Amino acid sequence: MKTNASGRKDNGNPNRDRTLYLINVIILCLMTLAALCACFFMLLRYRKASRDLSAVKKQIAAIEGKDKTLYTADELESRVAGAKVQAASQTRSEILMQIQSSLESGNSTAAMLRGIFPDDIVVVSGGRYYFYPVLSGLAANGFRSSDFKTDEAAAVCRRRRGRIHNERRRHFFRKRRNRLAGGCGRRHQLRNDPRGGP
Repeated sequence: MKTNASGRKDNGNPNRDRTLYLINVIILCLMTLAALCACFFMLLRYRKASRDLSAVKKQIAAIEGKDKTLYTADELESRVAGAKVQAASQTRSEILMQIQSSLESGNSTAAMLRGIFPDDIVVVSGGRYYFYPVLSGLAANGFRSSDFKTDEAAAVCRRRRGRIHNERRRHFFRKRRNRLAGGCGRRHQLRNDPRGGP
C-alpha cells in the first residue's frame, strides 16, 4: 500500500476513487435537480394561490360595495327566521283587517270569503261553507260582470244585445209553461190510455 504526498494511504486503484467521486457528483446533482423542481413546483403553487386570493378579494370587494355588511351563516339563519315570523304576523294582521273592513261595510260572510279566497268558488249550503278550486283548464263562458245588473227588487238582470232581461221572470214563465205542458200531456195520455182513466 502506497502513501501519497498528503500522507493518506493509497490503495493503488485510481479508477475506484474516480468512480466514487463521480457517484458523489451525480448524487449531488440529482439532489440539486430535485430541490430546483421542488422550488419550481412551490412557485407555481404560490402563483395559483395568489391568483385565487386576488379573485376572492375582488368578490369580497364587490359584495361589500353592494351592501357594506357581511353576515355569518348563523346570523343569516337567524335573520331569515325573523323575517319569516314577521311576514307571517304581517299577513295575519292584513287578513284580519280585510275581514274586519268587509264585515263593517255590510258585506256578507260569503262575499268576504270570496274576497279572501279569489282562486276558489265559495258556496254556502245549509249553514256550511264549501270551497271548490277554480279549474283553469275548463272552457270559460263569455259573461262579464258588466253583463249583470240588480234591479229594484234585488233580482239579477242580464244584459243581452243591448237589452236587459230579468232572468227570474223568464225562469218563472218557463217553469209555468213546462208545468202546464206537463199537465196537458198527462191529461192527453190518460185520455188515450186503453185501460181508461179517471
